[in-house]
Amino acid sequence: MKSEGIFAGFTPETFQFFAELEENNYKPWFDEHKHIYETEVLQPLKALAVALTPSFYEVDPEMDFRPNKMISRIYRDIRFSKDKTPYKNHMWVSFQRPFVKTTDDWTSFPGYYMEIGKEGINLGMGMFQAKKENNGYLPG
Repeated sequence: MKSEGIFAGFTPETFQFFAELEENNYKPWFDEHKHIYETEVLQPLKALAVALTPSFYEVDPEMDFRPNKMISRIYRDIRFSKDKTPYKNHMWVSFQRPFVKTTDDWTSFPGYYMEIGKEGINLGMGMFQAKKENNGYLPG
């Protein structure tokens, strides 16, 4: 089993898990393979979030650095989704300010993410529902 505290990278089993999940997206299959999810997907994502936190703290110390807020859930909320499969076939780690209804934190400051799925890894940054009046402003 991998250490939860040290990011040692992702393994071929990580990507294989997502490929198999896409073909078997139902609860009995997931329950049978949950140990793979925990060791090959969730633990490395948590370790990556912990490893990157000091660097992102230097970018913006107001970001939310709680791992349960930085790492997406694999469970899909099917109440409002057209896709009724119970599990997402990708996950991500994001670095952003916490959402506060009374402020424009998500619309005024960029967020950064790393998404992982069966086909690989995507990295990006952007602003969620950016407002026109921000006019390209990025905090210093």
